[in-house]
Amino acid sequence: MYSRDHVNISFSDEKFFDFTFHEIGIYDTTATIDYVLNVTGKKKVITIGHSMGTTNVLVAGSLRPEYQSKISLSILWAQAAFLGHMHMKYMIDVFYSLFVRVQNNRPAKDFFVRGRMLDLVKASSCSKGGFLNPYCLMVMEELSGSGSNQFNQVCRTFSFDIKS
Repeated sequence: MYSRDHVNISFSDEKFFDFTFHEIGIYDTTATIDYVLNVTGKKKVITIGHSMGTTNVLVAGSLRPEYQSKISLSILWAQAAFLGHMHMKYMIDVFYSLFVRVQNNRPAKDFFVRGRMLDLVKASSCSKGGFLNPYCLMVMEELSGSGSNQFNQVCRTFSFDIKS
């Protein structure tokens, strides 16, 4: 994952970042399964997916059903789900629109490349001591269920300490 190589498209070309999540499932996940089977000589693989990784495997199995016979077991953790219950939709929309504006003004579309942009995010927003840290924590608690035991209180202060 996180490859910067493509058969036909350069990393600096905006088309490099123009893909949908289902394409990851039908192209990348299936290619990875085929690669592992080819290298190991096995007939089936066990997949482990976390969050978007679960979506990738589910997409591969549903849109390319021939891959169901190549997987003996799929372990799917923290499945991505529709968040229709959120109360902070407006705040999320504001952060997302800001992200899109920043992203659209960058020469490369890889937002979290190590460098000045990541340092700026780390210093000013969600990192411990950052001025937006309380709001970032509110968003994280909203996503995991405010007041629930779904949010790891022990690790929450480290959640946004991005290492560059």
